[in-house]
Amino acid sequence: MSSAEVVSSLRADYTLDTMPDNECDLSCCHNISLTEAESYRYPGGQIILITICLPIIFGIGMLGNIAFIFVAFRIKSMRTITNRYLVNLAISDILFLTGAIGDKVWKYMKSPILKDDSPIGAIGCVLVYFISDMAYFASLIFVTVVSIDRYFAVCRPQDRKNMIKTKSERVIFASWVASCLLASLLIPANADFSTFCFKWPSVEPYIRWKSQISFCFPYEDWIADFATGLQTVPFFITFVLNVYLYICIIRGLDKSIKRMSQHGVTSDKDKRIRKQIAQMLVVNGVAFFCLLAPFELGSLLQLIASIRGGSTYTYVIRNSLVRSYVMFLARMLSYINSAVNPLIYTAMCGRYREAFKRTFVPNACQRSLEPAEYSSYRSTLRKSANDKQTATEGVAL
Repeated sequence: MSSAEVVSSLRADYTLDTMPDNECDLSCCHNISLTEAESYRYPGGQIILITICLPIIFGIGMLGNIAFIFVAFRIKSMRTITNRYLVNLAISDILFLTGAIGDKVWKYMKSPILKDDSPIGAIGCVLVYFISDMAYFASLIFVTVVSIDRYFAVCRPQDRKNMIKTKSERVIFASWVASCLLASLLIPANADFSTFCFKWPSVEPYIRWKSQISFCFPYEDWIADFATGLQTVPFFITFVLNVYLYICIIRGLDKSIKRMSQHGVTSDKDKRIRKQIAQMLVVNGVAFFCLLAPFELGSLLQLIASIRGGSTYTYVIRNSLVRSYVMFLARMLSYINSAVNPLIYTAMCGRYREAFKRTFVPNACQRSLEPAEYSSYRSTLRKSANDKQTATEGVAL
């Protein structure tokens, strides 16, 4: 039996809610066998991931996202509507990394007991999970908003002209409000801070473990299923919507190139730029959704198993240790997703590379912020009045 299953079975009988001074009474302590105690230890693989991999992901993610925000504010030509959305996406990534990774590293440093929420306390059960959930929903929303913005820029440029600064600010404000509301609905899934009395085996290292451990529980069992569904369903909705938008954008670029060809103003450079834009869209989408998909699929399977009457998706992965590793690695991929966005921008788009170069390498021999290939591309497009706005916005992310 896993540690989570043991705690769930004891939840109703061994809480300290009514005990004076929060002290354990030996008469109500649950005796943990040596076999059960093993399930409360951090597996060696998880220790490596928590102490080495997570701090590296956190450091790369924080530096990359903060650097992108700094560049977007410092370089005037980077202050586009789309970059406003990307800045807010970077902010949501920073919040997610802080809440999700910071929580795990802090609890590991403060307690040797797996899943022990004592280090964050009752307030942490609400605040930490609220920040992580809010940032998660904000990421989904801003990725979709960026896709919608690119769709209007390429496929409906005349409508995009109406997206002035004030409207973009309204979209940003509404996105954060929606994220906060959705995250608020998930608060009851972790807000029941319950403390338990355990009597550990009288052998090392358990003899030195504290007798009181706490967990962040849902107020009711059905709330956990509701929270899992509320987290998972928006992911698949935004996935389908973004795939549709990407297809429309790529088709719009093809039509633009075709119309320019009919006017005799297209070139091989135009086609290369179109290919680069399409590649950036595909890479961004694939990276975002593929890195989140394993965890969301795992959550969906867990929800299905719970609805069918099981506590975990044992019909897929029967070994509890393997299940814990699979879900932990899936969470790791979601953390990586929040760290790689700035790397993708700079790798796939010359404008971002030049912006970073101008900001952080001021003494180097620098080209124009906008590469010559892009400048030539835009100059050529100006010959076609009908396609000028479409192509310009399609390139200027």
